[in-house]
Amino acid sequence: MIGRPSLIAPIQTRGIFQADQHEPRVRIATRGPLLQSFPFDDDVKLATAVTELRRGRDLPLTIVISAAGWSPAQDEGDRFLEVLLKCTDRRIDAIWRISPQPLPWSPPAADPVPNVVTLDLSTSLDSRIANNLLADLLFLPAADAADKQLLHGFRNRAPFVVVPCSGAHRDEIVSLAYEAGFAVLHWDSDTKKIGRDAMPSLPSMSTETPPSAEGVDLDAIGKYLFDLAKFLKGRREKRSVFRNALAELGARYGEYPRWDEDLVRMADSHKWPDWAVQTLPSLYLRTSDDDAAEISAFVWHPLTKWIDKPEQYLDGAGRICNDEMWQMRLPAEIAAVLSEIHTQINENLRGNPLHGDGVFFGRIWDAVDAVFQAKKQAGDPVAQQLQALSRVIGLMAQKR
Repeated sequence: MIGRPSLIAPIQTRGIFQADQHEPRVRIATRGPLLQSFPFDDDVKLATAVTELRRGRDLPLTIVISAAGWSPAQDEGDRFLEVLLKCTDRRIDAIWRISPQPLPWSPPAADPVPNVVTLDLSTSLDSRIANNLLADLLFLPAADAADKQLLHGFRNRAPFVVVPCSGAHRDEIVSLAYEAGFAVLHWDSDTKKIGRDAMPSLPSMSTETPPSAEGVDLDAIGKYLFDLAKFLKGRREKRSVFRNALAELGARYGEYPRWDEDLVRMADSHKWPDWAVQTLPSLYLRTSDDDAAEISAFVWHPLTKWIDKPEQYLDGAGRICNDEMWQMRLPAEIAAVLSEIHTQINENLRGNPLHGDGVFFGRIWDAVDAVFQAKKQAGDPVAQQLQALSRVIGLMAQKR
C-alpha cells in the first residue's frame, strides 16, 4: 500500500512515485493524456491490446480494476488482473484495484505484486487518491451494484470501460456507461480477449429503387432486428436506438409494398421483446381501404382497452407479438378514433426522440388525454370510454 501521509498534505498522483516504501526501486506512473480510440475493430488478446494502447501515445498505462463484490470462488477482476500482470510493464504501468467497501483481506494479500495498489474507498485518504486518478482502462466486473458508483465517479476520467461478457449487473452497467459517454469494451476470460461491444451489423441492402419483393430478405432483416434488440436489452437508450434502426430501414424499404405490415409480422415471427414491438412505426396500422365499412388493422393491445369487448373484433392471426399486437377487423367509427389517437402518438414521439420506458408511456398517455379532452369538449359520448383508457395508460406509465 501507499505510505500514509498527513490527511491535509497534497497527494501525489501525477508523474512517478514509489508504490511501496519498502520497495524504493518500484515506481508507478499515474497520469498522461487519455486515450482517444480503441485501435482494433475485432477482438484481440489483452496482451496485444495493452501493447498497442501504450504504443499509441508512447506513455505508461493506468488501469483501474473494481474490487466490488469480490469473492474468492469467482471473480472476473482477478482473472483480468492475472492476464494483465503478464503483459503490463511493472516498472512504469500503474494498476489500481478499488473497492467501495472494506476488503475481506489484509492489504498484503490484496497486493500480490508491489505495483498493484489497492484503495479502500471507505477511508478518507484512499478516496482522495481515487478521486485524482485518470484511467486508460476502467474494468468493472459488474457482479455488484456498487460498480455503478465507481462508473459514475470516473466519468470524464476514463475513456474506456471494460465489462465481462457475464455479470449480474452487466446490462445495467453497460447501459449507464453508454449514457455517460464511455466507449464500452467486453472481456472474455476464457479466450483472454478484449474488444468493442459492437452492435449487430445491418444486413446487405438491395440496390433497386424501389426494391422488388425478390430484393428484400425479410427473414434476414427480422433476425438482424431481433439481434439488435437482444444487444440493447437493459439499456436506457434502447428505444431510441432501435427506432433509429427502423427509420434507417424504412428510408430504404419504405416504398416496398406492405413494408410496415411486414415489420409487424417480423416482430411476431422473430419474437421481438415487448419494448421493441412498441417502437414499431405504427401502433395502429390499417391494412384495408379507407372507404371500407369495416377496417382491418394491427392494433397495439393497450389501445383497445376503451373498446367494449374488443375480443369480438379479433381477425386473422388474432393475438400476435406475445399479445402486444392484435390483428382486428373494426367498425369504421372505432377505427376513426384509433386513427386520431395514433396520429397524436406519432406527433408526441417525434418531439421526444430519446424516450426511455417511462417517457414512452408518458407520451402515449399525453396522446390519449389530448384526444379525450377534445372529445369531451365536443360533447362526444366516446369521451367517457377514452377516460378509462387514459387511466390504464397512466398506470402503465407510473410502473416504469
